[in-house]
Amino acid sequence: MIYRGYSTDTGLRLRMLMTGSLLFLLYSAFALFMMVIGADVIFMFVICGAILTAQFFMSEKLVLISMKARVVSEDEMPALHSSIATIAQMAGIPKPRVAYSDSNVPNAFATGRSPKKATICVTKGIMEVLSDRELDAVLGHEVAHIKNRDVAMMTLASFFSTLIGMAIQWMSFAALFGGMARGRQGGQHFAVLMVVMLVSVLVYFLSQILVMSLSRYREFAADESGAMIVGAPSTLATALLKISGQIEDLSDNELRHVEGASAFFFVPAFHSGSLMRLFSSHPPVHKRVERLSRMQENGYLWTSV
Repeated sequence: MIYRGYSTDTGLRLRMLMTGSLLFLLYSAFALFMMVIGADVIFMFVICGAILTAQFFMSEKLVLISMKARVVSEDEMPALHSSIATIAQMAGIPKPRVAYSDSNVPNAFATGRSPKKATICVTKGIMEVLSDRELDAVLGHEVAHIKNRDVAMMTLASFFSTLIGMAIQWMSFAALFGGMARGRQGGQHFAVLMVVMLVSVLVYFLSQILVMSLSRYREFAADESGAMIVGAPSTLATALLKISGQIEDLSDNELRHVEGASAFFFVPAFHSGSLMRLFSSHPPVHKRVERLSRMQENGYLWTSV
């Protein structure tokens, strides 16, 4: 790795730390609220722990299945294996497993709960669209996600908001079918249920905003770290623009087939006019390109992989 005149973005690191701290405080306050109203905390922890464990160990398999991806051997794709091995060595992590999807959507993603249990997947589309150098830059971004343990971090960050969302659905059914009992006691139960539901909805929306912010900050950090590993910020910017442009040309039907993995992608698989862009886990492409351009302008030198 060779670079000159660039240091890591301290402000970005502080924003990630602050957002993560706010998220922790929000979840802690909600847990305290549930204890105050008399919820069975032990039961909650047991259920949460079981679901989190399942999600932690199954998420890699599920996202690969959703992309119809398969792990490929070094004999099948020697050049791709060689690039990933070299970049992983430069980043100081074990070589991830390599997976390939026949999807025409040009993209790549990293998954796995730790650097020792990680997989990088590339699609047929990205192999056809990018040059070798651009693909290496994207692989650097994905290796940075693995090194920074972003998959595990975002799984933990989003888990509780997902659980709260499930609780809101359950309480909605309870209010409709079990909370309309007549009499004073029934009315009191219904009132408590409505208060809990309102608090849960508020916590859910606040947590979603914080999770989205944290995810976007971590994408900026992966761009930065990936460019530092591979030493090619302007090439990564070019790859971003190419992939984004290709996604715009794809049909809604093609993009729907990869919706389940979009949060993991290098570039989310949405059209620019889609409302999903407003709630995307990734920052806008033009902002990512601007940051990478500033890195290059600050004297970053290219290196070969």
